[in-house]
Amino acid sequence: MAEKLTGVAKRLRDELIGAATRRTLRLTYGEFGDLVDVSPALYVRFLDAIAAHERDNGKPDVTYILVNKDFRYPSQIGGKLAKPPSPAQKKLAREEMQKVINAYCEGAENPYPAIP
Repeated sequence: MAEKLTGVAKRLRDELIGAATRRTLRLTYGEFGDLVDVSPALYVRFLDAIAAHERDNGKPDVTYILVNKDFRYPSQIGGKLAKPPSPAQKKLAREEMQKVINAYCEGAENPYPAIP
């Protein structure tokens, strides 16, 4: 089991899980910043730790909820920059979001389109 998240990282993770349970499956980085009252410039440094923590604990990566306002996908997908995302990254984002849906809001529509 991975190290426990604390402080800001735990709060951000809890807010992302809360968004998922409310079926809010896509938030821009700015919208999320407004929700948590923390500038994206400050909170983005915690996202890798949150993603790793979730993976290490067998949980879906809730950071896939956060999207770039221009591309409507996460700015990082599969640990690599996604501005813009490649077709493979788009496919991975959809797969990861489906895991979030299955865990926190079963039956919700996946906001990422299917990529053949």
